[in-house]
Amino acid sequence: MRISALIRSFIFAAAVGLVFLVGGCKTASKQAANMHNSQNSLDWAGVYTGIVPCADCDGIETVVIIHKDLTFRVQTKYIGKSIEVFDKRGTFVWDKTGSMVELIGIPAGTMPTRYQVGVNRLIQLDLAGNIIKGDLASRYVLKKTVPATASASIGGKVEIPLVGTKWWLVEIHGQKVMKGSEKTEDPFIQLTKEFKFSAYAGCNRMFGSYELKEGWRIRFNGVASTMMACPDMKTEQALAEVLTTVDNYSLSGSRMTLNKARMAPLAVFEAE
Repeated sequence: MRISALIRSFIFAAAVGLVFLVGGCKTASKQAANMHNSQNSLDWAGVYTGIVPCADCDGIETVVIIHKDLTFRVQTKYIGKSIEVFDKRGTFVWDKTGSMVELIGIPAGTMPTRYQVGVNRLIQLDLAGNIIKGDLASRYVLKKTVPATASASIGGKVEIPLVGTKWWLVEIHGQKVMKGSEKTEDPFIQLTKEFKFSAYAGCNRMFGSYELKEGWRIRFNGVASTMMACPDMKTEQALAEVLTTVDNYSLSGSRMTLNKARMAPLAVFEAE
């Protein structure tokens, strides 16, 4: 009887220890997931500039623009060698630690594609993704000059981001959109960094959420509006239909379009 009791006590103690062990692992895992990193704690979207070292020129003037919608633009010019400005655009991804971004779609070995993200700076890494050390290390740091909502580039061109910009509706289903009257606002849509959107097309306020994915894909969810009745709601109804149909977007200068597959743009917008 005593041996049986000892065995039961041992099994009970082992079970309790296993519960604490599993609970401790879950807690540690949860703590790791909630750790602050560059991706979730910094205002990282914006324009970063600098002149990085060059083996056969006076330096490479570099502008890197990264947006909340996970798109990028990189411009480079080889000072003293050529006046040509090389322009690359695409999407980027964060690494598992949330501290580094990698540009997607650039041929391997042609240019740096990985940057460590810090407070108001990007650190250009070497082609293998390692931090560059030595006397020239500080010259590989690109400093943030302006937020992504008011960006610039080599040559003074303007790069306007999808998120945070107020986009005025100028065309829908191939038809020009009339501006608002003295009493009404011009039709528009605006996306926030919290993945919410608001819109207006002449009568009711529209709102909901959105998702962004690689490849310039977008999806609007929970599209809703206030319930006022107005004499002419054709534009509003057309915009509501577009928001429930669109699956991708494009940006070109001050112009933004919402599209379905590879068909003609469903709606065309101009930046404010």
